[in-house]
Amino acid sequence: MATLFRRRDEQGHMGKLGDTETSTQIYQYIRFMLRPLARILLRRGMGYGEFAEAAKAAFVDAAQIDLAIPGRKQTTSRISTITGLSRKEVHRLLNQNEAEQIEALHKLNRAARVISGWVSDPRFLDPNGQPVSLNFEEGSPNFSQLVKDYSGDITARTIADELSRTGAIEQDSEGQLRLVKQAYIPDAGSVEQFKLLSENLAELMNTIEHNIENEDDKYFQRKVYYDNIPVESVAELRQLINDRAQQCLEDINKVLAKHDRDHNPDTEQQAQHENKRMKLGLALHYIQEEKK
Repeated sequence: MATLFRRRDEQGHMGKLGDTETSTQIYQYIRFMLRPLARILLRRGMGYGEFAEAAKAAFVDAAQIDLAIPGRKQTTSRISTITGLSRKEVHRLLNQNEAEQIEALHKLNRAARVISGWVSDPRFLDPNGQPVSLNFEEGSPNFSQLVKDYSGDITARTIADELSRTGAIEQDSEGQLRLVKQAYIPDAGSVEQFKLLSENLAELMNTIEHNIENEDDKYFQRKVYYDNIPVESVAELRQLINDRAQQCLEDINKVLAKHDRDHNPDTEQQAQHENKRMKLGLALHYIQEEKK
């Protein structure tokens, strides 16, 4: 069997790919992995040149931030050596003013945060743990209060319009806002969908990287599928999977919310670890493709 990687260096970083056979296999896997992304980008009018520019910036980011040697400044020369890009290119990419854009890309969507608060914060739940219908401003609790607590400086009207537009909420006969879908799904092809795409792919790749790098402390990563399902069964099975997956996520959301310091600012964990934050959760996705 071909060796996948060389041994780690003195800083603990993996070396380059091994023999030619393995490199060819890895190339094919990367090509297969990128094909769906290329298809999405091509349908939205983005060609190779724009993607290549983003890819170069990502390689520089990874070399500068993730592969830096503790206690030593990461130099342009070292980044150039690691990535294979010229020093001139590295310098240009390092001096792009994109820090705020990168930070914004990884923040949870405000509308999604409002829904998360609505389905997990006891103030907005009935005795059975279900989200209550809310007046926009009158009474307590109300929708404006929910938005203020979970959306920062975005106005309640803006959030209401967005959730209504995407079908997540509706107004009942008494004028109250009712949560219809416990998920925020932006319009197809919108900037928000690309934002969610980037978050989901990055989180999945982080999990895969952790599992490659760690033998004894692997993150949960499983899937189940069969490749000879009759087409007549697809609709029924898809609905079954959707329902059970949604219930699983809702159950886990309620558990995680009890430990989240945004939901519970006075918890014991807040006092013990004031400055340490961890992102933790579970992602699920449905699999379907026609087998040729």
